[in-house]
Amino acid sequence: MIRTYTIHGYSLKALLFYNLMIRRGFPPDKFTFPFVVKACLASGSIRKGKEVHGLAIKTGFSKDMFFCNTLMDLYFSCGDAGYGRKVFEKMRVRNVVSSTTYIAGLVVCGDLDAARRAFDQMPTRNVVSWTAMIHGYVRNQRPHEAFELFWRMLLANSKPNEFTLVNLLKACSELGSLKLGRWIHDYAVKNGFELGAFLGTALIDMYSKCGSFDNARQVFREMEIKSLATWNAMITSLGVHGYGEEALSLFAKMEEANIRPDAITFCGCLMRLFTDCQSKRG
Repeated sequence: MIRTYTIHGYSLKALLFYNLMIRRGFPPDKFTFPFVVKACLASGSIRKGKEVHGLAIKTGFSKDMFFCNTLMDLYFSCGDAGYGRKVFEKMRVRNVVSSTTYIAGLVVCGDLDAARRAFDQMPTRNVVSWTAMIHGYVRNQRPHEAFELFWRMLLANSKPNEFTLVNLLKACSELGSLKLGRWIHDYAVKNGFELGAFLGTALIDMYSKCGSFDNARQVFREMEIKSLATWNAMITSLGVHGYGEEALSLFAKMEEANIRPDAITFCGCLMRLFTDCQSKRG
């Protein structure tokens, strides 16, 4: 039941069942602890997580690799880098998931240099490892290093995934490099990436920020599935750059498609009014 509740997003019920299990004297095992920690992560309860960690130590399950990987994720996600580091350092056996979780956690906590040292020490890497480090550089406005690592990734014959490309498109926006952005777009097409809501929205955002609205419009038209973020990216970009009428027209089409707007949508539309006011003052 704990596993089922955790997997389906009922983290508080999972924790209640765990508490009931302990009160009734049923001992947890190595399969129980990881799902309880995941429930703690989903509910943001680091205090409960530390309690579970303590019981795992007492019952001899704290060395389980899967449990430690999950525990690291909890500590780093809740901002407790000290505990996250201790868990990693005490692990006798690690796999690529352990190191990747550690790297991603250090990135979240802002220690990019330590993350890179851990990355360089990895005996083997997978696409998630490479992407975690690339994401770290993009997150910290270091786009040149993100691309340097990407070229190394390709040389190592490790194929990027959609999340890798989305991060690189953000780096292109940071650099203001339309040329690199088009290269990433071409790479995605040639390697069979679908123009889904995630990648498509990132392309629209990149093209808009790099000043190529024709390309942004083309991507938008080609996308079969558009999320709210997709519509917002296009409407906001049009509004910010003075295409007010087109932004309002797109907003009307969004309503016709039964997509419910949010605050970002309305901000994008209001840019048109701001632009009109500015032009009248001028």
